Amino acid sequence: MNHTSLSKSSACSTYIVIALFAIFQGLILGIYTEHLLQNIWDSSTPYFYLPLLFAIFLPTTLSYLAINIKSLPLYKMVSVIILLILWIFLWQTANIAPDSSNEPILMIPTLIVLIFFLLPWLQSYTKNKTFKIAYADIIRSYIQNILFGSISAIISGLLIALTLLASYLFKLINLSLLSEILSHTLILWLIFTLGLNIALYFLRRNFEIEVNRICSYVARLFLPLLNIISLIFLIGLIFTNNIEINSGIMLGLTAASIILINLVYEDGCQQYQFPKGLNAFILINILLLNAFSILSIYGITTRIAQYSFSIGRLYALTLALFFTFLILTYSFSIIRHKNYWMRSLGRMNSYFLLLIPCIILLINSPLLNFNKISANSILKGVEKGEIPIDYELKYTLNHLGKHGYEALKIIEENPAFQSLKESEAMSEPIKKPITPLPQDTFKIANHSNSIPQSWWESQNDNYYCTTASNAHQCLVFTQDMNTDGIDDIVSCFIRRGDYPWIRCKIWQENKNQWQEIEGQSFSFDTILERDQAWDKLLNKEIEVRRKEWLDLYIAP
Repeated sequence: MNHTSLSKSSACSTYIVIALFAIFQGLILGIYTEHLLQNIWDSSTPYFYLPLLFAIFLPTTLSYLAINIKSLPLYKMVSVIILLILWIFLWQTANIAPDSSNEPILMIPTLIVLIFFLLPWLQSYTKNKTFKIAYADIIRSYIQNILFGSISAIISGLLIALTLLASYLFKLINLSLLSEILSHTLILWLIFTLGLNIALYFLRRNFEIEVNRICSYVARLFLPLLNIISLIFLIGLIFTNNIEINSGIMLGLTAASIILINLVYEDGCQQYQFPKGLNAFILINILLLNAFSILSIYGITTRIAQYSFSIGRLYALTLALFFTFLILTYSFSIIRHKNYWMRSLGRMNSYFLLLIPCIILLINSPLLNFNKISANSILKGVEKGEIPIDYELKYTLNHLGKHGYEALKIIEENPAFQSLKESEAMSEPIKKPITPLPQDTFKIANHSNSIPQSWWESQNDNYYCTTASNAHQCLVFTQDMNTDGIDDIVSCFIRRGDYPWIRCKIWQENKNQWQEIEGQSFSFDTILERDQAWDKLLNKEIEVRRKEWLDLYIAP
């Protein structure tokens, strides 16, 4: 048997195995989406969703890795995927709070990111029996994996559309049984998974798409433009006071710059240079990226100091530190090698890309447990009185697994937390009888007349401005709002934290009863603008504008 027939035989065997795995994938996905398994297996058991995770990741990863189904390295890499799935599943399952849902909401995105970044090394070992891979090949693998995956998903989507069309047409000609079979969820899942995995293997086997060079030319246009914008911002920042740093924007700009830098210079072997003057400008801007890294860390740490750690802030801080060390590495290379700094770019980036899955595994281990860190930080903040006890706190702790559950049990011993269990509306602050009256929770604006005692007594049910809920700041002042010569009452409140709005209520007295006549809300682009408007309200720097009203008339 010659080499060609061996190759065809190997490809045929691989297609058959991939098809079998795809059928397994479609069946499991169909069973879970149709809730068929719940009839024979309690969904609250810890291992209920483990088959679903294997069905999502194992067949598709096999399609990404397979070259020859009889290859021993392939099975070694499949074993690595199985171990990663078990690692993430067992760790996150062990950290689920009692009586909480065990749905793999966080496991799926975690495994997607983890496997995506490891895939080039796994593919290299499957093909060449070595994990040693050039940086250019790593980037090519990333791009091809995204491109082939997207094309395969489109092909599968078209197959689903054709199947549904056939089902509709068969129903019109009274082939109802065939129509129902084709439109059944299980059949649709089988068609989708078969199309996805077979198309993915076919594309990998028959096509080698070179898109790196195209991306490089596009990036050569956008990198200087982004650098101009960044430089203008940094210059303006020097002459601007009281600016609020949005860490998300800083991280996004840094990430965009890093991606464009790598698309332009690739692995550094070609040592691409911009025109002389522009090249110096680009290198200076790469050095200035350190400023954006510092701004990101400053913004995140400021939030942490104000509101304690949270899962989101920990991920943001981790990403900011990752970018900071990467930019520092680039900077040292530029300072040392000047225009030829990119010669070591491939080696630097390879190490940092491998660092990403390592960080993900550390986060999903006792060494860097974000849930535990966040829960302990919140608990300390509550003990110091820096974090208010309200429903937002309960909501946050309920999403921190067993560590949040344990912290919540401790906080529930606080007397201010007892009424939390009695309320059904999660959006309501804690309800607590108000005695004495809530004068101590309102700030009376400057230049305001005295507030009538009868109004204070009417505020016993104002749960936003009580000693039981310190998540808000509240103020009150008198103002003749309808120009009738009699003072009305205006009360306003804001919520502490990242809530850029002010809400006010206008009260008028009618037969010794204070009634809420109107509510007004004011939204702002930033917290800084909100705080400036709040200061104006405290000083009663307001303008009352007349509104024209029309009477409703119903003709006889």
